[in-house]
Amino acid sequence: LTVGKDGAIRALDLNGSVSAAFSLGTRAISARITANAKRIVIDGAVWDASASRLLHRYQFDSVFSPDATRVLTLTKDNIGQVRETENGRLIGTLAGHMCPKPFTNAHFSPNNMLIVAPICNEEDESVQPFRVWDANDGRVLTMLTLPKGKLFLREEPFSPDGKLIVTGSLNGTYSERIWYARTGRQLTSMLPYNRGLFIPDAIF
Repeated sequence: LTVGKDGAIRALDLNGSVSAAFSLGTRAISARITANAKRIVIDGAVWDASASRLLHRYQFDSVFSPDATRVLTLTKDNIGQVRETENGRLIGTLAGHMCPKPFTNAHFSPNNMLIVAPICNEEDESVQPFRVWDANDGRVLTMLTLPKGKLFLREEPFSPDGKLIVTGSLNGTYSERIWYARTGRQLTSMLPYNRGLFIPDAIF
């Protein structure tokens, strides 16, 4: 994907030829192409990559699954909803309320089955917990939290198989923590790493 001086986004093939162009009228803030190269997501709008055709438009801060087949949106009442990207069909509603300000810090697992996101803690703002939901039926599976201190999600928090989550944590000392995604049980804590991430067939 490239952005021209006119603000238009163009998709190029391996030979550098323009395969599709998208004129939005304003300069795009975020854009990405799905792994199968069939869809392009630009500022919450989903386009057919080959026909430059707008399929569906979502709010700007919507969170898309890795393959962009699902999207997480937030209602006016701060309820998370999982929808099919292309037609907007509701798949499931997440139990409980979500925080609107860090909403973009929500993440799908690589297989689209789980969602992890921060939740508001109005009683003690020094503690930042996270919930893990089943993305199909909206059930809360577990919560990642510390007695004191804040957790931080990485750009790619899930392991490739979706079974583990890596977080940064700050409770006097900075550390990386690995959790079982479905149970919330902490697997390990590592010091003094501050850029933990998963790679295929390995943990760090």
